[in-house]
Amino acid sequence: MLPVLFVTASLLIGWRYPGMLVAAAFYGFTVGAIGGTPQATTIFVSLAVAMLMLKSLRPAMIFTVTPIDITFLLFVGWCCLSATWQPNGNQAVATSFGFASSTISIFLLFRVLGGLGDFGRRIVEMTVGFCLFGIVLTPLAFEAGVYAYGRLFIGNSPPVGLSQPIPYVALSALALVVSVRRNRLATIALAVAALSAAVAMGAATGVRGALLATGAGVGAFLAVSGGVRSRFYTVLTLLGIGLLALLLVDQMTEIEHGLLDRLVDFGRYGSTQDRSSLARYDRYRFAWYAFEHNPVAGVGIGGFTALSGYEYPHNLFLEVASKTGIVGLTLLGATLLATAARARMLLATEERWKAALFVALLVAAFVHQQFSFELAQGKGLFLIGLLAGWRPHASRQMAGTKTLVESGQAATSAFSPK
Repeated sequence: MLPVLFVTASLLIGWRYPGMLVAAAFYGFTVGAIGGTPQATTIFVSLAVAMLMLKSLRPAMIFTVTPIDITFLLFVGWCCLSATWQPNGNQAVATSFGFASSTISIFLLFRVLGGLGDFGRRIVEMTVGFCLFGIVLTPLAFEAGVYAYGRLFIGNSPPVGLSQPIPYVALSALALVVSVRRNRLATIALAVAALSAAVAMGAATGVRGALLATGAGVGAFLAVSGGVRSRFYTVLTLLGIGLLALLLVDQMTEIEHGLLDRLVDFGRYGSTQDRSSLARYDRYRFAWYAFEHNPVAGVGIGGFTALSGYEYPHNLFLEVASKTGIVGLTLLGATLLATAARARMLLATEERWKAALFVALLVAAFVHQQFSFELAQGKGLFLIGLLAGWRPHASRQMAGTKTLVESGQAATSAFSPK
Protein backbone atom coordinates (compact mmCIF):
# COMPACT_ATOMS: atom_id res chain seq x y z
CA MET A 1 0.00 0.00 0.00
CA LEU A 2 2.77 2.45 0.92
CA PRO A 3 4.54 2.21 -2.48
CA VAL A 4 1.27 3.01 -4.29
CA LEU A 5 0.60 5.99 -2.04
CA PHE A 6 4.21 7.14 -2.35
CA VAL A 7 4.30 6.98 -6.16
CA THR A 8 0.88 8.61 -6.52
CA ALA A 9 1.54 11.42 -4.03
CA SER A 10 5.05 12.08 -5.40
CA LEU A 11 3.77 12.38 -8.97
CA LEU A 12 0.92 14.68 -7.95
CA ILE A 13 3.27 16.91 -5.96
CA GLY A 14 5.89 16.68 -8.69
CA TRP A 15 3.49 18.01 -11.31
CA ARG A 16 3.31 21.28 -9.38
CA TYR A 17 6.81 21.19 -7.88
CA PRO A 18 8.98 19.09 -10.25
CA GLY A 19 12.16 19.43 -8.21
CA MET A 20 10.66 17.28 -5.45
CA LEU A 21 10.79 14.32 -7.83
CA VAL A 22 14.56 14.20 -7.24
CA ALA A 23 14.09 13.59 -3.53
CA ALA A 24 11.36 11.04 -4.22
CA ALA A 25 13.73 9.06 -6.46
CA PHE A 26 16.27 8.83 -3.63
CA TYR A 27 13.64 7.44 -1.26
CA GLY A 28 12.35 4.80 -3.66
CA PHE A 29 14.55 2.12 -2.08
CA THR A 30 13.31 2.94 1.45
CA VAL A 31 9.67 2.88 0.36
CA GLY A 32 10.18 -0.36 -1.55
CA ALA A 33 11.80 -1.94 1.51
CA ILE A 34 8.98 -0.88 3.82
CA GLY A 35 6.26 -1.96 1.40
CA GLY A 36 7.97 -5.11 0.19
CA THR A 37 8.10 -3.80 -3.39
CA PRO A 38 11.71 -3.74 -4.67
CA GLN A 39 10.55 -2.32 -8.03
CA ALA A 40 9.19 0.88 -6.43
CA THR A 41 12.06 3.04 -7.70
CA THR A 42 11.85 1.66 -11.24
CA ILE A 43 8.10 2.19 -11.43
CA PHE A 44 8.30 5.68 -10.01
CA VAL A 45 11.15 6.80 -12.28
CA SER A 46 9.41 5.52 -15.42
CA LEU A 47 6.17 7.32 -14.57
CA ALA A 48 8.01 10.49 -13.53
CA VAL A 49 9.93 10.67 -16.82
CA ALA A 50 6.70 10.22 -18.80
CA MET A 51 4.99 12.91 -16.73
CA LEU A 52 7.81 15.41 -17.18
CA MET A 53 7.92 14.79 -20.92
CA LEU A 54 4.20 15.52 -21.02
CA LYS A 55 4.62 18.60 -18.86
CA SER A 56 7.40 20.08 -20.98
CA LEU A 57 6.34 22.40 -23.77
CA ARG A 58 9.81 22.73 -25.28
CA PRO A 59 11.27 19.25 -25.77
CA ALA A 60 13.79 20.48 -28.34
CA MET A 61 15.41 22.66 -25.70
CA ILE A 62 15.42 19.84 -23.16
CA PHE A 63 17.51 17.62 -25.38
CA THR A 64 20.09 20.13 -26.49
CA VAL A 65 23.20 17.95 -26.41
CA THR A 66 25.92 18.87 -23.91
CA PRO A 67 29.39 17.42 -23.27
CA ILE A 68 28.00 15.66 -20.21
CA ASP A 69 25.43 13.88 -22.37
CA ILE A 70 28.05 12.71 -24.84
CA THR A 71 30.64 11.50 -22.35
CA PHE A 72 28.11 9.89 -20.02
CA LEU A 73 26.32 7.98 -22.78
CA LEU A 74 29.65 6.81 -24.22
CA PHE A 75 30.64 5.62 -20.75
CA VAL A 76 27.36 3.76 -20.24
CA GLY A 77 27.61 2.29 -23.73
CA TRP A 78 31.12 0.98 -23.06
CA CYS A 79 30.00 -0.52 -19.75
CA CYS A 80 27.14 -2.32 -21.49
CA LEU A 81 29.48 -3.56 -24.21
CA SER A 82 31.88 -4.89 -21.58
CA ALA A 83 29.22 -7.35 -20.44
CA THR A 84 29.93 -9.37 -23.57
CA TRP A 85 33.38 -10.43 -22.33
CA GLN A 86 32.41 -11.30 -18.77
CA PRO A 87 33.11 -14.96 -17.83
CA ASN A 88 29.41 -15.91 -17.79
CA GLY A 89 28.53 -15.12 -21.38
CA ASN A 90 24.96 -16.39 -21.03
CA GLN A 91 24.18 -13.52 -18.68
CA ALA A 92 25.65 -10.82 -20.95
CA VAL A 93 22.37 -9.52 -22.35
CA ALA A 94 20.58 -9.50 -19.00
CA THR A 95 23.52 -7.81 -17.27
CA SER A 96 23.86 -5.19 -19.98
CA PHE A 97 20.12 -4.44 -20.05
CA GLY A 98 19.92 -4.22 -16.26
CA PHE A 99 22.84 -1.81 -16.06
CA ALA A 100 21.56 0.39 -18.90
CA SER A 101 18.02 0.59 -17.55
CA SER A 102 19.20 1.48 -14.03
CA THR A 103 21.63 4.18 -15.07
CA ILE A 104 19.90 5.78 -18.05
CA SER A 105 16.45 5.93 -16.46
CA ILE A 106 17.64 7.93 -13.43
CA PHE A 107 19.90 10.11 -15.56
CA LEU A 108 17.03 10.76 -17.98
CA LEU A 109 14.69 11.76 -15.14
CA PHE A 110 17.18 14.32 -13.86
CA ARG A 111 18.08 15.38 -17.40
CA VAL A 112 14.49 16.16 -18.39
CA LEU A 113 13.91 17.88 -15.07
CA GLY A 114 16.92 20.12 -15.56
CA GLY A 115 15.67 21.08 -19.00
CA LEU A 116 12.36 22.46 -17.70
CA GLY A 117 14.02 25.78 -16.92
CA ASP A 118 14.05 27.92 -13.76
CA PHE A 119 16.92 25.90 -12.34
CA GLY A 120 17.07 27.90 -9.11
CA ARG A 121 13.47 27.07 -8.33
CA ARG A 122 14.09 23.40 -9.02
CA ILE A 123 16.93 23.45 -6.47
CA VAL A 124 14.64 24.95 -3.81
CA GLU A 125 11.95 22.34 -4.56
CA MET A 126 14.51 19.56 -4.37
CA THR A 127 15.87 20.90 -1.08
CA VAL A 128 12.45 21.09 0.54
CA GLY A 129 11.61 17.67 -0.90
CA PHE A 130 14.61 16.01 0.73
CA CYS A 131 13.64 17.52 4.08
CA LEU A 132 9.96 16.56 3.85
CA PHE A 133 10.55 13.00 2.66
CA GLY A 134 13.19 12.52 5.36
CA ILE A 135 10.82 13.70 8.07
CA VAL A 136 7.89 11.56 6.89
CA LEU A 137 9.64 8.33 5.89
CA THR A 138 12.29 7.99 8.60
CA PRO A 139 9.76 7.11 11.38
CA LEU A 140 8.11 4.61 9.03
CA ALA A 141 11.47 2.99 8.37
CA PHE A 142 12.12 2.65 12.11
CA GLU A 143 8.68 1.14 12.64
CA ALA A 144 9.14 -1.41 9.85
CA GLY A 145 12.76 -2.27 10.63
CA VAL A 146 14.48 -4.57 13.09
CA TYR A 147 17.97 -4.41 14.57
CA ALA A 148 20.45 -7.11 13.63
CA TYR A 149 24.10 -6.86 14.68
CA GLY A 150 23.24 -3.43 16.05
CA ARG A 151 22.08 -2.02 12.70
CA LEU A 152 18.68 -1.32 11.16
CA PHE A 153 17.40 -3.79 8.57
CA ILE A 154 14.04 -3.82 6.81
CA GLY A 155 13.40 -7.35 5.59
CA ASN A 156 16.23 -8.27 3.25
CA SER A 157 17.10 -4.63 2.60
CA PRO A 158 20.56 -3.74 4.00
CA PRO A 159 21.36 -0.61 6.04
CA VAL A 160 23.53 0.75 3.21
CA GLY A 161 20.53 1.25 0.94
CA LEU A 162 18.56 2.93 3.71
CA SER A 163 21.46 5.33 4.32
CA GLN A 164 21.65 6.68 0.76
CA PRO A 165 19.48 9.81 1.29
CA ILE A 166 21.22 10.82 4.56
CA PRO A 167 23.86 13.22 3.11
CA TYR A 168 21.34 14.92 0.84
CA VAL A 169 18.81 15.45 3.63
CA ALA A 170 21.47 16.80 5.99
CA LEU A 171 22.98 19.15 3.39
CA SER A 172 19.54 20.39 2.33
CA ALA A 173 18.65 21.15 5.95
CA LEU A 174 21.89 23.04 6.56
CA ALA A 175 21.55 25.02 3.32
CA LEU A 176 18.00 26.08 4.18
CA VAL A 177 19.03 27.37 7.60
CA VAL A 178 22.03 29.40 6.48
CA SER A 179 20.63 30.66 3.18
CA VAL A 180 16.87 31.16 3.18
CA ARG A 181 15.60 34.34 4.76
CA ARG A 182 11.85 34.12 4.04
CA ASN A 183 9.45 32.38 6.48
CA ARG A 184 12.38 32.07 8.84
CA LEU A 185 10.67 30.24 11.71
CA ALA A 186 9.02 27.64 9.47
CA THR A 187 12.30 27.15 7.58
CA ILE A 188 14.26 26.52 10.79
CA ALA A 189 11.62 24.10 12.07
CA LEU A 190 11.69 22.16 8.80
CA ALA A 191 15.49 22.06 8.73
CA VAL A 192 15.86 20.97 12.36
CA ALA A 193 13.30 18.19 11.94
CA ALA A 194 15.00 16.99 8.75
CA LEU A 195 18.47 17.10 10.30
CA SER A 196 17.15 15.13 13.28
CA ALA A 197 15.75 12.50 10.91
CA ALA A 198 19.10 12.25 9.10
CA VAL A 199 20.98 11.93 12.40
CA ALA A 200 18.62 9.24 13.67
CA MET A 201 18.90 7.21 10.46
CA GLY A 202 22.68 7.62 10.47
CA ALA A 203 22.91 6.27 14.01
CA ALA A 204 20.58 3.37 13.23
CA THR A 205 22.20 2.24 9.99
CA GLY A 206 25.79 2.71 11.16
CA VAL A 207 27.05 3.53 7.67
CA ARG A 208 30.35 5.41 7.82
CA GLY A 209 30.30 6.35 4.14
CA ALA A 210 27.17 8.47 4.63
CA LEU A 211 28.84 10.46 7.41
CA LEU A 212 32.01 11.00 5.38
CA ALA A 213 29.94 12.10 2.39
CA THR A 214 28.03 14.57 4.54
CA GLY A 215 31.25 16.06 5.89
CA ALA A 216 32.69 16.43 2.40
CA GLY A 217 29.48 18.06 1.21
CA VAL A 218 29.47 20.57 4.06
CA GLY A 219 33.08 21.46 3.30
CA ALA A 220 32.29 21.94 -0.38
CA PHE A 221 29.28 24.11 0.41
CA LEU A 222 31.29 26.40 2.67
CA ALA A 223 34.15 26.56 0.17
CA VAL A 224 32.11 27.71 -2.83
CA SER A 225 29.14 29.52 -1.32
CA GLY A 226 30.66 32.98 -1.33
CA GLY A 227 28.88 35.26 1.12
CA VAL A 228 27.30 32.31 2.88
CA ARG A 229 30.73 31.48 4.25
CA SER A 230 30.23 34.32 6.74
CA ARG A 231 27.67 32.04 8.42
CA PHE A 232 30.33 29.45 9.11
CA TYR A 233 29.68 29.51 12.84
CA THR A 234 25.99 28.87 12.25
CA VAL A 235 26.90 25.73 10.36
CA LEU A 236 29.31 24.65 13.09
CA THR A 237 26.59 25.18 15.70
CA LEU A 238 24.12 23.08 13.75
CA LEU A 239 26.68 20.35 13.24
CA GLY A 240 27.41 20.42 16.95
CA ILE A 241 23.71 20.03 17.71
CA GLY A 242 23.59 17.16 15.24
CA LEU A 243 26.55 15.45 16.93
CA LEU A 244 24.94 15.81 20.35
CA ALA A 245 21.73 14.34 18.95
CA LEU A 246 23.74 11.48 17.49
CA LEU A 247 25.32 10.80 20.88
CA LEU A 248 21.90 10.92 22.52
CA VAL A 249 20.34 8.51 20.04
CA ASP A 250 23.29 6.14 20.34
CA GLN A 251 23.08 6.11 24.13
CA MET A 252 19.29 5.76 24.27
CA THR A 253 19.17 2.89 21.80
CA GLU A 254 22.32 1.21 23.15
CA ILE A 255 23.32 0.06 19.68
CA GLU A 256 26.46 -1.98 20.27
CA HIS A 257 27.69 -1.84 16.69
CA GLY A 258 26.00 1.38 15.59
CA LEU A 259 27.57 4.33 13.86
CA LEU A 260 29.48 5.74 16.83
CA ASP A 261 30.83 2.34 17.84
CA ARG A 262 32.00 1.77 14.27
CA LEU A 263 33.53 5.27 14.07
CA VAL A 264 35.40 5.74 17.32
CA ASP A 265 36.77 2.26 17.91
CA PHE A 266 39.94 2.98 15.96
CA GLY A 267 41.82 0.06 17.51
CA ARG A 268 39.46 -2.34 15.76
CA TYR A 269 40.12 -0.94 12.27
CA GLY A 270 41.87 -3.53 10.16
CA SER A 271 41.71 -6.15 12.91
CA THR A 272 39.86 -9.45 12.74
CA GLN A 273 36.97 -7.79 14.57
CA ASP A 274 36.43 -5.17 11.86
CA ARG A 275 34.75 -7.43 9.33
CA SER A 276 33.47 -4.50 7.28
CA SER A 277 36.91 -3.06 6.60
CA LEU A 278 38.45 -6.48 6.02
CA ALA A 279 35.80 -7.27 3.44
CA ARG A 280 36.58 -3.99 1.71
CA TYR A 281 40.30 -4.73 1.67
CA ASP A 282 39.58 -8.08 0.02
CA ARG A 283 37.41 -6.41 -2.60
CA TYR A 284 40.01 -3.71 -3.23
CA ARG A 285 42.73 -6.30 -3.72
CA PHE A 286 40.65 -8.41 -6.08
CA ALA A 287 39.55 -5.34 -8.07
CA TRP A 288 43.18 -4.28 -8.50
CA TYR A 289 44.14 -7.84 -9.44
CA ALA A 290 41.39 -7.93 -12.10
CA PHE A 291 42.55 -4.58 -13.47
CA GLU A 292 46.22 -5.66 -13.60
CA HIS A 293 45.34 -8.73 -15.65
CA ASN A 294 42.83 -6.94 -17.91
CA PRO A 295 44.06 -3.31 -18.00
CA VAL A 296 42.52 -2.17 -21.28
CA ALA A 297 38.96 -3.46 -21.14
CA GLY A 298 38.54 -4.98 -17.67
CA VAL A 299 36.57 -8.13 -16.88
CA GLY A 300 33.15 -6.72 -17.80
CA ILE A 301 30.37 -5.30 -15.63
CA GLY A 302 29.30 -8.78 -14.60
CA GLY A 303 32.81 -10.17 -14.40
CA PHE A 304 33.82 -8.88 -10.96
CA THR A 305 30.91 -10.62 -9.24
CA ALA A 306 31.29 -13.82 -11.29
CA LEU A 307 35.00 -14.11 -10.49
CA SER A 308 35.14 -12.88 -6.89
CA GLY A 309 31.71 -13.63 -5.45
CA TYR A 310 31.48 -10.03 -4.23
CA GLU A 311 28.77 -7.71 -5.51
CA TYR A 312 31.02 -4.69 -6.11
CA PRO A 313 34.41 -3.30 -4.91
CA HIS A 314 33.03 -0.46 -2.72
CA ASN A 315 35.11 2.10 -4.61
CA LEU A 316 34.08 3.93 -7.77
CA PHE A 317 37.47 4.03 -9.48
CA LEU A 318 38.40 0.45 -8.62
CA GLU A 319 34.99 -0.70 -9.80
CA VAL A 320 35.30 1.07 -13.14
CA ALA A 321 38.93 -0.01 -13.57
CA SER A 322 38.28 -3.68 -12.83
CA LYS A 323 35.10 -3.91 -14.89
CA THR A 324 35.82 -1.63 -17.87
CA GLY A 325 39.59 -1.03 -17.82
CA ILE A 326 41.48 2.04 -18.97
CA VAL A 327 38.86 2.82 -21.60
CA GLY A 328 36.15 3.01 -18.95
CA LEU A 329 38.34 5.10 -16.65
CA THR A 330 39.04 7.52 -19.49
CA LEU A 331 35.36 7.95 -20.29
CA LEU A 332 34.52 8.38 -16.60
CA GLY A 333 37.26 11.00 -16.28
CA ALA A 334 35.91 12.84 -19.33
CA THR A 335 32.43 12.84 -17.76
CA LEU A 336 33.79 14.23 -14.48
CA LEU A 337 35.72 16.96 -16.32
CA ALA A 338 32.64 17.94 -18.33
CA THR A 339 30.67 18.05 -15.08
CA ALA A 340 33.28 20.23 -13.37
CA ALA A 341 33.32 22.69 -16.29
CA ARG A 342 29.56 23.01 -16.29
CA ALA A 343 29.43 23.30 -12.49
CA ARG A 344 31.82 26.24 -12.75
CA MET A 345 29.42 27.91 -15.19
CA LEU A 346 26.57 27.20 -12.78
CA LEU A 347 28.38 28.94 -9.91
CA ALA A 348 28.96 31.99 -12.10
CA THR A 349 25.35 32.22 -13.29
CA GLU A 350 22.82 31.05 -10.69
CA GLU A 351 22.12 32.40 -7.22
CA ARG A 352 25.15 31.51 -5.18
CA TRP A 353 23.71 29.41 -2.37
CA LYS A 354 21.61 27.32 -4.73
CA ALA A 355 24.54 26.60 -7.04
CA ALA A 356 26.78 25.92 -4.05
CA LEU A 357 24.30 23.44 -2.60
CA PHE A 358 24.07 21.58 -5.90
CA VAL A 359 27.86 21.36 -6.13
CA ALA A 360 27.97 20.16 -2.52
CA LEU A 361 25.47 17.40 -3.34
CA LEU A 362 27.65 16.27 -6.24
CA VAL A 363 30.74 16.21 -4.02
CA ALA A 364 28.87 14.23 -1.36
CA ALA A 365 27.70 11.74 -3.99
CA PHE A 366 31.23 11.32 -5.33
CA VAL A 367 32.67 10.70 -1.86
CA HIS A 368 29.83 8.34 -0.91
CA GLN A 369 30.51 6.31 -4.04
CA GLN A 370 34.06 5.65 -2.83
CA PHE A 371 32.72 3.61 0.08
CA SER A 372 29.25 2.34 -0.76
CA PHE A 373 27.00 1.39 -3.66
CA GLU A 374 27.52 -0.18 -7.03
CA LEU A 375 27.82 2.19 -9.97
CA ALA A 376 24.29 1.43 -11.18
CA GLN A 377 22.94 2.30 -7.71
CA GLY A 378 24.66 5.68 -7.48
CA LYS A 379 21.69 8.01 -7.78
CA GLY A 380 23.77 10.88 -6.45
CA LEU A 381 26.22 10.61 -9.33
CA PHE A 382 23.39 10.82 -11.82
CA LEU A 383 22.49 14.27 -10.53
CA ILE A 384 24.82 15.36 -13.31
CA GLY A 385 21.72 14.92 -15.48
CA LEU A 386 20.27 18.06 -13.89
CA LEU A 387 23.44 19.89 -14.78
CA ALA A 388 23.33 18.57 -18.35
CA GLY A 389 19.76 19.81 -18.73
CA TRP A 390 20.48 23.23 -17.22
CA ARG A 391 20.39 26.04 -19.77
CA PRO A 392 22.85 28.80 -18.79
CA HIS A 393 21.75 31.06 -21.65
CA ALA A 394 18.27 31.28 -20.11
CA SER A 395 19.72 32.62 -16.87
CA ARG A 396 21.88 35.08 -18.79
CA GLN A 397 18.88 36.26 -20.80
CA MET A 398 16.92 36.88 -17.61
CA ALA A 399 19.85 38.79 -16.14
CA GLY A 400 20.28 40.73 -19.38
CA THR A 401 16.60 41.66 -19.48
CA LYS A 402 16.81 42.95 -15.95
CA THR A 403 19.85 45.01 -16.85
CA LEU A 404 18.12 46.55 -19.89
CA VAL A 405 15.05 47.45 -17.83
CA GLU A 406 17.18 49.06 -15.15
CA SER A 407 19.17 50.93 -17.82
CA GLY A 408 15.99 52.17 -19.43
CA GLN A 409 14.62 53.41 -16.14
CA ALA A 410 17.90 55.19 -15.40
CA ALA A 411 17.91 56.86 -18.81
CA THR A 412 14.30 57.95 -18.44
CA SER A 413 14.93 59.49 -15.02
CA ALA A 414 18.04 61.26 -16.33
CA PHE A 415 16.15 63.05 -19.12
CA SER A 416 12.97 63.70 -17.16
CA PRO A 417 12.31 67.33 -16.14
CA LYS A 418 13.47 68.19 -12.66
